[in-house]
Amino acid sequence: MELVLDFAFITAFLFNLFILILLAKNSSKELHKQILQIIFLFIIFSICSSYAYLHKLKLLFYGTFVFDESITTIIGPLLLLYVKSVFLPQKGLIKENRIHFIIPVIYLCIGTIPSLISTYNKIYLFDYIETYENYMPLIIIYSLVYCIVALRVLQKAKVVIKYNYSNLDGIDLSWIRVLLIGAISIISIDILSTLYELWFGELEWNTLYLTMIGVVFLVIYLGYHGVLQSKILIPSFMLQNENSSIKDSENIGMVFPHSYSVSELTALEKQLNIIMRDEKPFLDENVSLKSLAELLAVSDKKLSAILNQHMEISFYDYINGYKVEDVIMKMKEPSYNKYTLLAIAFESGFNSKTSFNRIFKKVTGLSPSVYKKQL
Repeated sequence: MELVLDFAFITAFLFNLFILILLAKNSSKELHKQILQIIFLFIIFSICSSYAYLHKLKLLFYGTFVFDESITTIIGPLLLLYVKSVFLPQKGLIKENRIHFIIPVIYLCIGTIPSLISTYNKIYLFDYIETYENYMPLIIIYSLVYCIVALRVLQKAKVVIKYNYSNLDGIDLSWIRVLLIGAISIISIDILSTLYELWFGELEWNTLYLTMIGVVFLVIYLGYHGVLQSKILIPSFMLQNENSSIKDSENIGMVFPHSYSVSELTALEKQLNIIMRDEKPFLDENVSLKSLAELLAVSDKKLSAILNQHMEISFYDYINGYKVEDVIMKMKEPSYNKYTLLAIAFESGFNSKTSFNRIFKKVTGLSPSVYKKQL
C-alpha cells in the first residue's frame, strides 16, 4: 500500500510541477494566472506534507504543515477569485473580494499555527486545540460553499458567452469546470469521512490518504489536459477579446432588461435582418455582438435587448441560424454540387466540422449528409 501511495504522490507532484511551469512560462502577469499559481503551490505543498507524514520526514512535514492545514479554508475563496478574474476586469478585483479571506486568516492564527506549535512540542500548549482538532476538518465546509458559488458563476458566465459570441470553439472552459467539480468532490469526501468518524469512531485506515488520492487523480487529469491543450490554463478568448463586453461585471449575473419600446425594437429587428441578408456578417467566423452592433449603429446592450428580449434568441443561435440557412441554400445550388459539405460549411462561416455538424442538427433536426440526401 505504501508503494502505491508513494507512486501516486510522486506522480501528482510531477504533474503539479508541470502545471506550475506552464503557468510560469508566459511572461505576462494576468491576475487569473497568478491566482492559479497560488492554488497549485498550495496543492504541491499539501502533497509534500502528506508524503512527509507517510514517511515520518519531520523537517519536510513541519515546513509544509501550515500550507497543508491552510488549504482547507483558503482553497474555496481562491477558486472563486480565480473564476471571477477570468471574466471580470482586474482593477480593484482583489480589494472587492478581500472580505472572503478573513476567515482563512483567522483560522491560520487561532487554528493552524497553534496546532503546528502543539504538534512540534508534542503537547497541547493551548487548551482548545485538543477539542478543535476533532472538528477541524469540518471547517472545510467554508471552502465547499465557495466552490459551489464559483461553479455557479462559471455557469452564468457560459450563458453570457452565448449572448456575445457566435463561435464557441475557442472558448473551452472545461478545464476550469473540472477543477471546480474535482475540488467539490474531494472536499465532500473529506467532510463525509470526518462526520463518519465523529459519529461511529475512527476508520481502520487514515482518511487523509483517501482525500489525497482524490487530489492526486485531479492533479494528474489537469496536468494531462494541460499537456494536450495548455491554452485552457489561460482561456484563449480572453487573449483575443481584451475589451469584450463579457468583462462587464453586470454581465456575469445575466443580461439585464432595458426600457426600450416595442416599436423601436421591431424597427431595429427589420434593419438587422436587412444587414444580415445583404452584408452577410455571419460569414465572419469571429463575428461578435459588439461587431454586429457597430454595423447596426447601436450599442451592444441595445442589440442584446433586440435579440434576447424582443426576438427571444441568443446571439449564438441567431448567427448560427443564418449560417445553417446559407449552407442549405448552397446545397440547393447546382454550382455547389462539386463541393464537399465541409467546404460549404467553411464558405458559410463555420470553422470546424464538429461545430458545423452539431449546430446543423440542432437547427434542422438532421445531420448535414442526411439533409442533403433528402433534398
